[in-house]
Amino acid sequence: MAARLVLPGEVVVSVYCSSAIIAVRQIIRPVTVDAADRDDDPALSAVMRASLVFSAVVAASLADTARAVTGPQLRVLVVVATRAPVGTADIAAALDVDPSSATRLIDRVVGAGLVVRHRPPEDRRRVRLELTGTGRALVESVMAYRRGALDAILRAMDDDDVAALTAGLAGFTEAARRAEIPSVGAPW
Repeated sequence: MAARLVLPGEVVVSVYCSSAIIAVRQIIRPVTVDAADRDDDPALSAVMRASLVFSAVVAASLADTARAVTGPQLRVLVVVATRAPVGTADIAAALDVDPSSATRLIDRVVGAGLVVRHRPPEDRRRVRLELTGTGRALVESVMAYRRGALDAILRAMDDDDVAALTAGLAGFTEAARRAEIPSVGAPW
């Protein structure tokens, strides 16, 4: 039985329960879930299958931005949007890259007109980053797509499954934080 979800932006995500195939049309190559089922652990297999759904939603949300920014550049924009005020060191730490790589990423988003640098009057030694209107609109568009896609999936589930998923994901996220998985604290 196939569940077909039409998500914002006319990207179609099809989940075929019987053959366990998840695909996003013209965004990423179809991915079989067979690889996710190679584990003997049913919980791990379920998480691997869910990660493919999340990856498909993320890929689809980035499809329209491909001409504007790369994935790492979008992460810079998201960090600036969610953690302001930030500087280069904050970006490097959030993305787990060295400061020179962060500077190059920032240079690109500044050059694209998505971020501006400014020096706060209280400390002229520091450089702070701020989204431009275009940068803010790009981040809002990506996040709105993701919220819409995930909401469509949640609305296709029954209430008990949504409650169980909510509790399970809260525990999963907290366990990832405790396990110090890189980038768990990074905003998306």
